[in-house]
Amino acid sequence: RIGHGNANGADINGGGLRVSSSAAVVTVSNSRFHDNHSNSMGGAIHLSSLSVSSTLTNCVFENNISGSAGGAVATGSGAITVYITDCVFRNNSSTSANSAYGGGAVRCHFSSAVITGSLFVGNTSSGYGGAVAVVSATSTAAWATIDRCTFSGNSSAFGGALYASREGTGAVTVNMKNSILWTNTEIEIHTSGSVAMNVSYSNVSGGWGGTGNISLNPLYVGGADYSLQSGSPAIDAGDPSSPQDQDGTQVDMGAIYYDQRTYVP
Repeated sequence: RIGHGNANGADINGGGLRVSSSAAVVTVSNSRFHDNHSNSMGGAIHLSSLSVSSTLTNCVFENNISGSAGGAVATGSGAITVYITDCVFRNNSSTSANSAYGGGAVRCHFSSAVITGSLFVGNTSSGYGGAVAVVSATSTAAWATIDRCTFSGNSSAFGGALYASREGTGAVTVNMKNSILWTNTEIEIHTSGSVAMNVSYSNVSGGWGGTGNISLNPLYVGGADYSLQSGSPAIDAGDPSSPQDQDGTQVDMGAIYYDQRTYVP
């Protein structure tokens, strides 16, 4: 557990952890980052190496704050890929209104992110991307793959769940599937510039064009429980070509699948 870190001195990035080596591999699992603060990027974690592969698995990020980008996690500086799997991001925030920053939970800046099976709840950005922001640089691309994630109650001025922006000539590509984006404000997804936003087999409040997409109340159990009720339209509604859920049925939309082995009609 890493808590109450404060990056406010000569190094103002990464309130809990910062990686800035020219080549590094970072693996963090089964950990909790809470109440960390950075004056600039990455309230909990900042990854800024020229070549780094990072894996965050089964981690919880709560109440972390950044002064500019990535309330919980921020990446930047080129050939970085961060793999985020089965994590929870709750009540993190970024306070900059600059379009190049943002990302109340995660900000991917001219780098890459693969986010799978993760829950984003109650994250905020003063400007862009209440939960996730994907932004290119002048000539460097940025991309993200998002699969089986749930976004709920996140907020920002532009893109409550997700914001993607092309800054300069660097291409931006986001591929999302099997996910739920519901009750995020101002709108679920906001793009700026020429962005390849590919969304499929997802439940997006207000609708979004793409194969298999729906806009229907996901019927969460309620309260702080984002599991699905038995009548949820997200059950078995994911991409048929995706690996099956652990109960052997077609993949559900969202981070928490409905186990049909326990269902009693």
